[in-house]
Amino acid sequence: MSDMESNPVSEFPSELPVVESVAPRTPHMGHAGFFLIFAMGVVSLTEIAAVGIARLMPSLHGYTAMQLAELPKVTILSSLIAYTLILALAVLVFPAVWHRSFAEGISWNLDAVKSNWKWLVAAGVVIALMSAAGESFLSIPKELPVDKFFDSRVNLWLVTILGTVLAPAFEEICFRGFLLPAVAIAWDWLALPRTPEARLRWHSSNTISATGLAVGAVLTSVCFALMHGKQLSFTWGPLVVLFFVSLVFSAVRIRLRSVAASSLVHASYNGFLFVVTFCQTGGYMHLDKLGR
Repeated sequence: MSDMESNPVSEFPSELPVVESVAPRTPHMGHAGFFLIFAMGVVSLTEIAAVGIARLMPSLHGYTAMQLAELPKVTILSSLIAYTLILALAVLVFPAVWHRSFAEGISWNLDAVKSNWKWLVAAGVVIALMSAAGESFLSIPKELPVDKFFDSRVNLWLVTILGTVLAPAFEEICFRGFLLPAVAIAWDWLALPRTPEARLRWHSSNTISATGLAVGAVLTSVCFALMHGKQLSFTWGPLVVLFFVSLVFSAVRIRLRSVAASSLVHASYNGFLFVVTFCQTGGYMHLDKLGR
């Protein structure tokens, strides 16, 4: 009997060696898809509930459901409630799926903010100045849907609170916490050679390639800009500016491995724009000075 016949397993191994398990890559596309669908559902249900409550107000009896849904107070308050509910439920659900904390799963990494908060705030201000300078060279319609949030002091204060406190964190968790790594992981998986050796490397590591992260940053930024498209009447100039602003947020998240860091830059960016508006209007007292 030949050596091959006497010991076939040694010549033709049927499986790859067992390797030490590592933490899986998260969030992948399944996680991101579930989160985004769930978030859209909660936002829709909250908006429906807000419209239903608004219908009960005597002063709004003459409004249609569509008109009520577009009222700034309804939009802002329903968003505040929806974002809070979505984040609260996500913090409860995803740790059970990931077997790790929500903060760790999305790379929140608050330590990066503690070490770099000064330059992160400064970066937000610089980006706001640069985006404002860029928009000054663009042709922008005199009236945009977003302007309705600036037509009264109450609306302006509400959108200031939403835009500087909750919305930046929520949007960064959506786009930089879930979508960016999910797209990057999907890219790496699609680029993986279909060989046993490549499969072994995939399961024995949880790294994400620089190319995957770059693709994730670009596609995420496209989605980020388009999400704000309705507010800007899909005017290409402001959308291009938002795309590049989003790329900066993505670069901060990737460089510091921290969604908390990109959230602070985002909040500083929005906050500085509101500070400029506050000063321009004398403490939101003279909204007539907000002409383009």
